[in-house]
Amino acid sequence: MSIEVFDIQSTSKKEWDSLISFPLTSVYQSYSFAVLMKELLGVTPKFLISDNARLLFFEGYVPFSFRNTLLHKVWLNISRSFFKEVFWERGPVFISSDSKRGLFELLTYLSSKYRIKYASLPLYFSCRDIFLRGLGCETFHTFLLNLRDDLDNIKKKFKKELRKSIRKGAEKGITVKLANREEVPLYYDLLKETRNRTSTGFNQKLEHLYLYWDIMHEEFDSFEVFIAYKEGSPLGALGILHFNKMMIEVMSASSNYALRLKLPVGDILKWEVIKWGKKKGLHYYDLAGVNIRPKTKKEENILRFKRKWGGELVELSVIKKN
Repeated sequence: MSIEVFDIQSTSKKEWDSLISFPLTSVYQSYSFAVLMKELLGVTPKFLISDNARLLFFEGYVPFSFRNTLLHKVWLNISRSFFKEVFWERGPVFISSDSKRGLFELLTYLSSKYRIKYASLPLYFSCRDIFLRGLGCETFHTFLLNLRDDLDNIKKKFKKELRKSIRKGAEKGITVKLANREEVPLYYDLLKETRNRTSTGFNQKLEHLYLYWDIMHEEFDSFEVFIAYKEGSPLGALGILHFNKMMIEVMSASSNYALRLKLPVGDILKWEVIKWGKKKGLHYYDLAGVNIRPKTKKEENILRFKRKWGGELVELSVIKKN
């Protein structure tokens, strides 16, 4: 198998993105995401081309709890220089039908050069496709909505209580608008309020969210933020990354005020995102992952919320170093 690995200086958005322009290719394999991670985390993007696959991966790994802290650069240097750790999301992108063999060959090659710290595979790949000593695999799932269907048929697949909730939200005067750069601090405050309420940790700074916005929205037009309001008060927000006719949700937030009033903010936001995606000509909406065997109340709530949209349940496998 012939393999070529090169740095970000050796390619461009037009060149790389044209090489991965296949159905269901994720934004996480795009050139814009490479730039984002380089600037946001300081990791080193690497681009790999083989006979039947393409892969964007990153040298250096920083645990979430260390990101944007005093230990960030120290840990990154140790990971990159000493352990030679790499990670990636939703790859490789295969260009031939023999993807299982291609995956094995690619993992074998990368394992001989690096320590694979974390890697999520493309949609529909199963842990059953991984047969390599030293690598563990865990299966998750996501719900995938087909936006190529007409809007009425998409809505017919919703649970009855969801359709009722959307009507209720409209009756209560909830509106949704696309955010601009001036509203990034508002989005940041909503995210911080949500993370503090759910005790999930929040070590992101406003400057990091501005960087995310400037790269993914301003420079590459691959990121939008939807904010829900009621009578001028912000209720919640949802980020959307989009690439190659596919979108995926990121960084959702809801206010304590909306929760106290039991307003269906998440339902209204997602419905407006679906309508926006249809108008933009997107084909798929990835609801960003669930555990179909929830271990906590939070995971149960996430599964229940995402299941009601009527999407296809798709395997999402993650490999890690044993």
